[in-house]
Amino acid sequence: MTLHSPYPVLSVFLGDDQLPSSFVALRSPILTDIPKNSSICTGALFLGTLGIFDDRFCTTHWGSFDLLKQNVQEGAKRTGSGRPGIVVAARFVDSVSILSSC
Repeated sequence: MTLHSPYPVLSVFLGDDQLPSSFVALRSPILTDIPKNSSICTGALFLGTLGIFDDRFCTTHWGSFDLLKQNVQEGAKRTGSGRPGIVVAARFVDSVSILSSC
């Protein structure tokens, strides 16, 4: 089966909250050039670690809020932005080009 999409698609399925180091190396420009990034549930942990949520609101499953807070801090250090993402308790967050849900 071939997927035809106007946008690049990257699907990552995490089962144990561990991020493969090869994915962390993808930060730029692959993910930043995609017009829309989105995460569902703990997929936000991946985007947070990469710094995709820098200076933006984001959410994840309620049981992973603390881990996401750590990951956005790590992501902001990685990118040098100094402005980590802001984790909020919400079912869905639309931060312009980045969508996250629990």
